[in-house]
Amino acid sequence: MNTSEFKDFISDITEEVSDLDFINAIIRGEIASVISVKRQEMGMSQKEFAEFMGRSQSLISRWETGKVNFTMDTLVEIAQCLSIIVKNPLFLDAEATCDGVM
Repeated sequence: MNTSEFKDFISDITEEVSDLDFINAIIRGEIASVISVKRQEMGMSQKEFAEFMGRSQSLISRWETGKVNFTMDTLVEIAQCLSIIVKNPLFLDAEATCDGVM
């Protein structure tokens, strides 16, 4: 698949997805990836990590697949348990509009 075909493919599958949903999915995916990578670096299975966190393995699975809308409290708790830093992804942009479109 060349670059043009790939761009067309992405356009086709995201056509009916709102900008907000698309951005949310990207952020959840990035968070999920960090959790999964760090857990694996710590040498823990999902089951072991679930026990460590006091949560169910199915919840850990949902965290690692981005199928959960994280609360700030949960993100801070995960970060503390994994010894990672939570950074604020928001910044001031004078050109941004209420609907997120610039």
